[in-house]
Amino acid sequence: MVNWVASFVSVILLLSMMALPALAVVAANTVNSAAIINGQVRTPDLAGDAVTSAKIKNGQVKRPDIALGAVVSGRIADGAVTTAKIRNGHVRSADIAAGAVRSGKIANDAVTSAKIRNGSVNGADIANGSITNADIASGAAISDSKISYTTKTATKIILAPDFNPNGGSSVIASTNLLYGGAAGSQGFHTAVFLPDGAVVTKVRAYLMDNTASHTNNMKLARRAFGEVSEQTLASVATVDNISWQTLTDTGINYATVDNANYGLFVYGSVYGTSSVTSAFGMFEITYQYSPPQH
Repeated sequence: MVNWVASFVSVILLLSMMALPALAVVAANTVNSAAIINGQVRTPDLAGDAVTSAKIKNGQVKRPDIALGAVVSGRIADGAVTTAKIRNGHVRSADIAAGAVRSGKIANDAVTSAKIRNGSVNGADIANGSITNADIASGAAISDSKISYTTKTATKIILAPDFNPNGGSSVIASTNLLYGGAAGSQGFHTAVFLPDGAVVTKVRAYLMDNTASHTNNMKLARRAFGEVSEQTLASVATVDNISWQTLTDTGINYATVDNANYGLFVYGSVYGTSSVTSAFGMFEITYQYSPPQH
C-alpha cells in the first residue's frame, strides 16, 4: 500500500516538473498577435498610454469612448463643426465673434423694434421716401427749420377798392377803378402783407394817363415800425400815351420781406377828375418763397 501511494506522488511530481518548464521558456517580447486568443487582451493588460492614435483604426472612436469634456477647442479641426453638429438654440451671444453677424446672415424681417437700441437709428439708416405721414407722431411739433421746401413763385394782386385815400385826397371808386375826385394829384394807399422771408421779384401796375403835363404813379414801400420815413422797394410811372398802360419794375430794393421790423405799403396817385384822362386799375406783386406762408 505504501509503495502504491509513493508511486502516485512520484507521477504527480514528474508531471508538474514537465509543465513548469513549458511556461518558463516564453521569453520577453516573443508573444505575437497569432499567439493571443481573440478578445483576450483586456483593460488591465494594457500599459498606461499604450494605445496611441496609430493603434486605433480610423472611424472606430465613438461617442461613448470619449470622456465628458475631453473634446476642447484645440482638438477640433477648423470648419469641422457644421450646422448639423450644433443643437438648436445653443449658440449664445458669447459664442459669436464681434462683427461676425453681417447683413447676409440676418433673415428678412428678423430685426424687430425690440432688437434695436433706442436712439440708434439715424438718418443714414432710413431709406429715402420711406417715412410717411402715419409714421410721424401727432404733436411732433416739427419746426419749419426741419422742413426742406421747394422755392415757389406767387403773386399778390391788389384791386382799386382795396385802397384808401390819403389825407386831403379825393378818389372815386367806380367799376373796380380809381379816379381822381378833385383837381390835381390825388393819392391813395393800402397796407399789404407778404410772407416773412419772401423775396419780391417784380411789381406791375395797370394805369391810364393821356395827359402830357402829368403822370400817374405807383410804388411799393416799407416803413420801420414807429418811423415816419419809408424806403421804396419798386415804383412805376405812366408816360404820355392815350391808352391803358401796363407798367413793370424788376429792379427791387430791400427785396427780402422782414415782417418783424417793417410794414409794407402800396402808394399811388392819379391826376384830375376825368376818367378819360387818369385812372388806376390794379397793382400786382410777384414774389418767391420757400417756407410755408403764414
